[in-house]
Amino acid sequence: DRGKLVPFLEAILDIASGHNIAAQIGARLVLNCCTTGCESPEFSWRTQLDNPLGGIVSRQGSNSSLTLASVGFEHEQNYVCNAICGSERKERRVQIDIYSFPSDPIIEINGPLVLGKPSTISCHVPKVYPSECLLLSFKREGKVLKEEEFFHEEPTKSLETKTVTVIFTPTEEDIGKEITCIAELPIEEMEFEPKQRQAKHLLDVNFGPRNTHLTASPGKTLLEGEALTLSCKTESHPPAKVVWKKQLANDTVQQIAESDYFSIPNVQFSDSGIYICEATNDVTNEVEKRMVSLSVQDLLPSQFSFLPGSTVQEGESVTLQCSAESDPAATVVIRRKFPRETEVQGGFVHIPRVSLDDAGDYECQAENQFGTINRTTSLIVECKFSLIIYLSVLKIVHLCLHPEISSSFRKHLIYDVCSGTEYWLLHFYFHLNSTVSPPRSLVLGAQEPVKVENQEFKKNIDIYGASWSQPPADSNGPLYTQ
Repeated sequence: DRGKLVPFLEAILDIASGHNIAAQIGARLVLNCCTTGCESPEFSWRTQLDNPLGGIVSRQGSNSSLTLASVGFEHEQNYVCNAICGSERKERRVQIDIYSFPSDPIIEINGPLVLGKPSTISCHVPKVYPSECLLLSFKREGKVLKEEEFFHEEPTKSLETKTVTVIFTPTEEDIGKEITCIAELPIEEMEFEPKQRQAKHLLDVNFGPRNTHLTASPGKTLLEGEALTLSCKTESHPPAKVVWKKQLANDTVQQIAESDYFSIPNVQFSDSGIYICEATNDVTNEVEKRMVSLSVQDLLPSQFSFLPGSTVQEGESVTLQCSAESDPAATVVIRRKFPRETEVQGGFVHIPRVSLDDAGDYECQAENQFGTINRTTSLIVECKFSLIIYLSVLKIVHLCLHPEISSSFRKHLIYDVCSGTEYWLLHFYFHLNSTVSPPRSLVLGAQEPVKVENQEFKKNIDIYGASWSQPPADSNGPLYTQ
């Protein structure tokens, strides 16, 4: 009927008249008081204990509103709305219950998690009210690690930050798993959401280096000239810093690379030694070292020499030395095949008085289980020469030799050669028995048939600057030796 007053209250979150209202501290709250059956009612607002309203009243038609801009502890009380229409008066009451549960928990870890080492993990819940109703728990994969309640604490009119702490030692099973902190504010007489909040944290478990191992390709024993690759693998989180070092002769080490891999494209004997892979995890402060011993085989004789030199005078003494550095040690042999094969074990030959027969090529052979390598050098013996002359005659008339040729040499030629034909083609082959092996001959003589009667046949001989050739098969044989 017209003039009948039917007031009711409304608040945000659809709270109806006569109900308790759960209001979050710091939130904005609007209480509405509405009437029906009265065109122009009069409204008034008060608290049950006549405390200040702590808000702003406004009216629009048959509605009146009380706006609380930021709910605080002072608003935790009964509010009364009065409506008057003519002689009729009505009122409605509502109880505001406050709470604070504004955010999810915060998980903190005291330093990095290291496998097998205890760490402190804390879970904080800030700005909680009433804190004595809070329940905190830590879980890992559904298993409760720790649970804590605060009901034993004295109630306070303040916002509290509550913490639960657990000593946690990561295991292999924890790598990559999550830990969860669950906060609950289970106040049964208050209707609000959410009453449970949680935070998850991925367990970033640091470990290593561990299970470090080395590989050497193609192997730990190499021949000179081969390509070497060393690799160092380790398990570590975060990834370990890997450096390569080489142990020196004075027991010190020298860093040679900063990488998982180290390569030498052309190894030498000097590359033999102990190599160290050092893996370091800067988070765990752990270092793991592994060593590998490499042996580079050098089958080349490192020294093959003549003492006092490779050129000596006839009658002097000479020593041949040949040595090879290798692992395992090589067998060294000095060998000469001309004019007769000789072989000396041990890499040392001493000739007290050298002769022309000792001149020539000498071979040093070094051999071990990895192969054989030869090196050759020559011994030169300087001496007075011995000359053997071969004469090839095509046509013979008469022979006149130059007076510079010795008389004995001239007589020998005349005796063997002079006969009744008119022209000669003379080829003289001078064989020098000295440093050349096998023996070869020096070719001298006229290139065309010459008439030597009434002429001088003269040829200057340069023993050290002449060209050499083999004696002809059709020569008359040695005629004279001087």
